[in-house]
Amino acid sequence: MRNAVFIFAFCLSLMAQQAYAASATWNLHPTNGEWNNPLNWMPATVPNGPADMATFGLSNVTDLF
Repeated sequence: MRNAVFIFAFCLSLMAQQAYAASATWNLHPTNGEWNNPLNWMPATVPNGPADMATFGLSNVTDLF
């Protein structure tokens, strides 16, 4: 029983780490050039973590702050 609880807790901690991943693509028509504005990203999240990936393509806003 103890092993089952340990395995469950371990799996839960792995899922929690994945839930915080915030890789995103810069929008074609963002609201402004603010990096920390989730509305400028698709999905609406800000890629700031070490495992996150920010992707850029065409956009009408190219000066970020």
